[in-house]
Amino acid sequence: MYRWVPREVTQDWLNQWRAYLPTKNWQIEGDAGEEILGNPDKSWNRTNIIKWLSDNGVEPKGYITKSAALQLVAGVLNPVVEEEVEEEVEEIELGDDE
Repeated sequence: MYRWVPREVTQDWLNQWRAYLPTKNWQIEGDAGEEILGNPDKSWNRTNIIKWLSDNGVEPKGYITKSAALQLVAGVLNPVVEEEVEEEVEEIELGDDE
């Protein structure tokens, strides 16, 4: 591979290696963008996790780390639901023991 020679690559290849292609060193033309499917996990970058949270109605206040954002994702995907349980109490009539 020679330097400064244009190369044509697939979108999948570009998505896989995008993090290692800084724009100051590489000119990328015809990029369709990175398609993100599924739920966020540690392989996602912080920006995409925060976008996913925003799309799902969660707006973090102030700066949030990637690990804290993933904890919010877990809360969205597995919400804690507290249900009130009403117990039925059976009334027992006590008779005279004579």
